[in-house]
Amino acid sequence: MGWFSTLTGAGLGMAIGGPIGGIVGAAVGYGLGRSEDDAESENGQERIRTVFFSTVFATMGYVAKADGRVSEEEIRFVTSLMGELGLNSEEREFAKNLFREGKAPRFPLDDVLQQFRRECSDDPDMLNLFLWILLRVAYADDLMDTGERSVLGDIASRIGLDQSQIDKLEAEIRAESHEDTGDASLEEAYEVLGVRRDASDAEIRRTYTSRMKDFHPDKLESKGLPEEMKRFAEERCKEFSLAYETIRQARSV
Repeated sequence: MGWFSTLTGAGLGMAIGGPIGGIVGAAVGYGLGRSEDDAESENGQERIRTVFFSTVFATMGYVAKADGRVSEEEIRFVTSLMGELGLNSEEREFAKNLFREGKAPRFPLDDVLQQFRRECSDDPDMLNLFLWILLRVAYADDLMDTGERSVLGDIASRIGLDQSQIDKLEAEIRAESHEDTGDASLEEAYEVLGVRRDASDAEIRRTYTSRMKDFHPDKLESKGLPEEMKRFAEERCKEFSLAYETIRQARSV
């Protein structure tokens, strides 16, 4: 994990500053002595990767605690996620500490999201993927209670996304679950691609091509997505491909 080596070796966490820098500092066990204005611009990609990774795991903790307790299913999901990302023991400890910071009553959610949005340059694809990951956490126990739904709606609003985008992401996650059991429906396929049932074949093809392009793993990595999190982009592209194939077969095109 190149960016993590940069973080611990060159002090990128100190360079980030702001509330996210504070969380990073707490997670790696040292204090931050620099302000956000002191951040080094030449490490732009490493900076964004650190910000994205750190905000994801810390906000996971916040969402998991939204219903008053962190369930065993949510803990298993996060533990499994660290394994799937290929984190070594040191990196796992860093991720666990970020998760604990997010669960803490003092977690400055508003300030963290404001900085996160700014660091990601309001990029809709990066912000969309971030929210999708959080929704996956909320659905780790196969349900989303009112507390989690309220928190996720608030998070979406603070990073510039609306309820309709949450609904689309939820549809994708439900469809993925049904795909795993072979029960995916044509209606869900339309929801995953975000197209109407009466859309033309050409419109559906254009939408599919556009979504595959927007969430191509290499494209998102070039924007600062940590390499270890490319699997999330790969999963989304797989969902789009399966949805498109379902629609294509139903239309015999």
